[in-house]
Amino acid sequence: MGKSKKILIVSPSLGFGGAERVSSYLSIMFSQLGYDVTILTAKNITDYSFLGNHISLDLDSGNGFNFIKKISSFFKWRHIARTHSFTAVIDTRARRHTIRELLVELFVYPKDTAKIYMCHRSDLHIYIPKPRTFFLPLYKNVNHLIAVSKTIENQIRHMGLSNVRTIYNALDFNTINNLAKTNFSSEKPYIVGVGRLDEDVKQFDHLIEAFVDSGLPEKGVELRILGDGFLKESLKNTADELCEIKDCIRFEGFVPNPFVYMKNAEFLVKSSRLEGFPMALIEALACETPVVSYDCPTGPSEIIQHQQNGLLVENGNIQALTAAIKRMYDDKVLYKRCKANARKSVSHLSFENIKTQWKKLIEATNA
Repeated sequence: MGKSKKILIVSPSLGFGGAERVSSYLSIMFSQLGYDVTILTAKNITDYSFLGNHISLDLDSGNGFNFIKKISSFFKWRHIARTHSFTAVIDTRARRHTIRELLVELFVYPKDTAKIYMCHRSDLHIYIPKPRTFFLPLYKNVNHLIAVSKTIENQIRHMGLSNVRTIYNALDFNTINNLAKTNFSSEKPYIVGVGRLDEDVKQFDHLIEAFVDSGLPEKGVELRILGDGFLKESLKNTADELCEIKDCIRFEGFVPNPFVYMKNAEFLVKSSRLEGFPMALIEALACETPVVSYDCPTGPSEIIQHQQNGLLVENGNIQALTAAIKRMYDDKVLYKRCKANARKSVSHLSFENIKTQWKKLIEATNA
């Protein structure tokens, strides 16, 4: 047997968000393949299960702006990348800061390590820095750019980069099944929304307004929002102002096991103005829970089969979202069909299928 391949996964953290969950899943997949895995994170957050050696740069938000700390962490990052003879580095970070990314390209990753950069969202300025006239030639020399949706892949190709392919986010069906079976009870039926409350891209204000106007509160249905962030208090105020029925909208904060909430929900609603390949949608479907989502760029249209496993809604149209929420709850024939189709509609995203795609990529990459 040949020497084990050594993989470095670079991620903001191992908790709190969908992209971070993808990093944790990658560590498990590569470890299962027999690779030697190291996960390097900016923040020491480990809400998600992982396999491999975890190293944190301890750049927690509570440290404030500490120039010396950041410089020290940069050199630590460089030392790790250059002294472990990694076969490939898989960088899942947002790469929006011009100077930092230039330093990374020039000084952090060695030339004999394959570079695989992931793009998780459609706002590509987060992943391919500006000025583009400078960074596009650099990114043409990256071994692979991995898009998490076909639409993102097409956007990258339109920029003149051909070293791109789509690998969808994976689902760990075994873990989801086990966690979804956790004991759980709710006095009232509810729908659920999931996401960070620290960026307006998720548009939870749209979800709250649509839920209130749908008439579901009057039918005894609750809205449960899973996630945390600095927008939480303002969203609570919005909920209090719009909904006359006390406590019909519940903010659960970050929950380590969202699957039990998804499994027991009537359906999940995604109100984002943009996404990549949203984990919450595919995880809900894996829990046999239908979904309602804005047809935002990108991801939902590659996940939702309209009126078969969920409902796609014109992006940003709160009135249409309201109608879709009402329809999904009231139309029992539609609901039953979507629920029956939910799990099988994402079966192609199994760990084994996605792991095979990653293995082919790594094995074919000349490092």
